[in-house]
Amino acid sequence: MIDRRPWDSLASRLGDRLIFGAPLADLTRYGVGGSAALLARPESAEEVRDLLAVRNETGLPLSILGGGSNTLFTEAGFAGLVMRIGQGFQVVEALGDTGLRAGAGAHTAAVAEAAAERGLRGLEGLAGIPGRFGGALMMNAGSFGQDVGSCVERLFGLDAQGREFSLGKAELRYEYRRLSGLAEGAVLLGAELRLEAGHPEDIKRTVAENLARRSASQPKGFRSAGSVFKNPAGHSAGRLIEECGLKGATIGGAAVSEVHANFIVVQGKAESGHILELVDKIRAAVYNQRGVVLEPEIKIIGPTGPLTLASPGGGQ
Repeated sequence: MIDRRPWDSLASRLGDRLIFGAPLADLTRYGVGGSAALLARPESAEEVRDLLAVRNETGLPLSILGGGSNTLFTEAGFAGLVMRIGQGFQVVEALGDTGLRAGAGAHTAAVAEAAAERGLRGLEGLAGIPGRFGGALMMNAGSFGQDVGSCVERLFGLDAQGREFSLGKAELRYEYRRLSGLAEGAVLLGAELRLEAGHPEDIKRTVAENLARRSASQPKGFRSAGSVFKNPAGHSAGRLIEECGLKGATIGGAAVSEVHANFIVVQGKAESGHILELVDKIRAAVYNQRGVVLEPEIKIIGPTGPLTLASPGGGQ
């Protein structure tokens, strides 16, 4: 239990957008996990700033949650503030002839759709990717040879002290499924993108083709969080897992998908522990049989923040 008194003023202002002891299972695509000490859904930069001020005063851990499409909370829950960027950050608007400005709360697919409607190339690889755009920016989401980081001109938001920041391309470092350059505790609120002019119908055709490829190669009808592991250099994570004979492997209610081995799906009743045990089993098998260390693409959040998995080889 946390001391509610420092939060009284914000609680009266935010109403049901500030919840104590909030269940987290319904906020992620896996549908598992414990409760957050506090869940907030801010709708403005001012509300984010006020939440950060009280969080800094109380010293609570902070976790930023988008659509929950690549996040796994443990059954122990989160002993701090989970901040889920709300609808006030969903605006997607034109920026000059070939630019877009998109809020972190916008659906990733909606940003890709907005680009296609305007005849702008560069985001077709985001078609069908679930979750919110802030998460896509943080993990450099993409597929089919494209990633969002290559289109980012500027990121903006608030630092851990609630001060506004604006970082240009030269100050950021985008790598495969990774963004470097943001200070710890920063809250990303949106981005400015620079794209390429194209023909809307050609771009929409590419989007449709990408959606069809994604639908044919990914499991349907079960809860999942997308790709569990990053592709190691020179390898396909899914292919490595399949070659180790793990398609269909189960622990409790968690299973390696028969359709794509880099997906763990929830079948029936599952707990986060089942998924984590299966993650460990996969990593150990791939390391022992192929000598490759698989790194998670999903974020695994414990009671005080992200968890780092031990090396399957026994090291750190």
